[in-house]
Amino acid sequence: LSFPVLNPYLGAGIGWHKLIYKWSGSLGSYTVPDDESTWRWHGVGGIVLKFPAFPFEIFLEGRYSSLQTSGKNVNYTTILSGLTFTFP
Repeated sequence: LSFPVLNPYLGAGIGWHKLIYKWSGSLGSYTVPDDESTWRWHGVGGIVLKFPAFPFEIFLEGRYSSLQTSGKNVNYTTILSGLTFTFP
């Protein structure tokens, strides 16, 4: 969809990940085996504000992601906002 100033959008995607990492902190440690490959999917939606007289766009985006690991799925939400400069 596209309007003169406000442009909403929706999307989705999948990815294939090779996980190799270790984490340790005050609450314990966690290791993902180096041979684990897994799927991730996400949904995204947002809006872009484009004012004709200005050389930039303002965006606000929300993304929901789910990483399908063995034994437990990792789900998280991300909110992003910012400026995109539109040079000619």
